[in-house]
Amino acid sequence: MRGGCFRAKGRVIEHNHNLVHLKEKAKNLLLSEVVIAHRKRRCWDVEAAFGNIKQNMASSDLCYGEWRK
Repeated sequence: MRGGCFRAKGRVIEHNHNLVHLKEKAKNLLLSEVVIAHRKRRCWDVEAAFGNIKQNMASSDLCYGEWRK
């Protein structure tokens, strides 16, 4: 009865061992102490840069891509 519901005959599901190994390696690298410390420091660095950009945009002579008159 179950065979009538599915069209695929002789389907083979393979396990990609190389992909599993690469995923595990990437996870270990992302969870290392050096990378975690870098990610914690990065949020402050980026926030300061965007704050400067926003402040500079407010005082510039451009208004929506056109020059103010």
